[in-house]
Amino acid sequence: MPGSREYERTREPRAIAGYAEVECVEGEGVYLNVTRWTPDGLAHARDYEDLSAAPVTDADGDVVALPSVALCRAGAVPGIEFVECPLSAALPEQGQGDDMNYKAILAKLLGLGPDAEDEAIRAALDALDADKAKKDDEAKAAQEALSARVEALEKGREEDAKQRVILSARMEGKQVTLSADALAKLSVEDVEKHVAALPVTVPLSALTPGIVKEPAKPSAIDEGIMRNLGLTEEDFK
Repeated sequence: MPGSREYERTREPRAIAGYAEVECVEGEGVYLNVTRWTPDGLAHARDYEDLSAAPVTDADGDVVALPSVALCRAGAVPGIEFVECPLSAALPEQGQGDDMNYKAILAKLLGLGPDAEDEAIRAALDALDADKAKKDDEAKAAQEALSARVEALEKGREEDAKQRVILSARMEGKQVTLSADALAKLSVEDVEKHVAALPVTVPLSALTPGIVKEPAKPSAIDEGIMRNLGLTEEDFK
């Protein structure tokens, strides 16, 4: 639009997305119908949200001209309600006054030729659905496998934590008599509470040897061997 910041920023030749016709319908409003897309329009239409017209209105707010129309990210003109169709970079170029060939558009989106038969289009759609279902199943299986692995790791960490609590209790002289089934049903916190409530029933002195025997001294024969070989008592051991 002449006078806009974008107009001042750019220079001729400016990129043109396409060409359109303005249709005025009495009692309804003004319609903008795109009749042909340029290569730039086909390449960049998906970068934008919709089409936005820059109308000139009279004192009563009626549109008297559309001097500029642009691809935009969020087209909006205060006081004017738009009925818009989404743009697609996959739209084929249309000749002046041609109707939109939706079958050709669908065929192109599916990677088929413009003259594809209905059976080929249906088969391509079925294959697309089957591929999507397969990918969904694979993603679900991968998620389930990951969840099972995480659950197993968490279970292993919890079991190790319980065994550390029990070992610590036994070193304090407590007797933990929980069965494997009972232990499996309790959380780590429950085991800690159970152990904390247990009395000390095994004297700590019983956990260490009361008498430490002195190592036996070498016999006379051993001493003779050490002298002959030049060995110390430590080396001989």
